[in-house]
Amino acid sequence: MHSPTLLQSSNRLKFDRKFHLEILKGGMNRLLLRSLPCGAHPTRIEIFFQYVQYLQIPMKFSGVSIVDLDAKTSLSGEIADVLRRFPNCRAFELTTLEEFTGYIVAASCSFCEDLEAADAQSAFFMMG
Repeated sequence: MHSPTLLQSSNRLKFDRKFHLEILKGGMNRLLLRSLPCGAHPTRIEIFFQYVQYLQIPMKFSGVSIVDLDAKTSLSGEIADVLRRFPNCRAFELTTLEEFTGYIVAASCSFCEDLEAADAQSAFFMMG
């Protein structure tokens, strides 16, 4: 199993695979997006968000690009309000097939790609 990698500020993740919302847990507001191994893609990909304060994404989507919006990005409305209330969080923009899909406001985003089976325990131990 590979170790999870933290998405650094102003960076982007991009995968051309089908994803779904796997788990959303309260308490520490944890979110896990997952792409399962199938066909030409023998790996499993997990994208993990910690301390989620805002979530506006579909349950399933094909292809995903996640951008960590830096502090220079001017956001307004509900997203800006959430960021003011939770200054330690960052806004992540999701697009699928080059179309805007939604936002997640969370303290961090990490990802992992491994060769584990679809039913294996998550690479993120707190999601097990």
